[in-house]
Amino acid sequence: MEIRRFYAEDKKQGLEAAQQALGADMFVLDMFESNGQFEIVVSTGTDQYLKNSLRH
Repeated sequence: MEIRRFYAEDKKQGLEAAQQALGADMFVLDMFESNGQFEIVVSTGTDQYLKNSLRH
């Protein structure tokens, strides 16, 4: 599993950058705006703990 942060001027740019870097299998853990910039935290992989916690 890999967790990375991406910063962009808007959501679309941030999500496109994340998908380009990590592929279509990435998923968003968190996304918020701070100081006029979006921070998007994404993950890849199949960590079992993360999968189980998302089911609840």
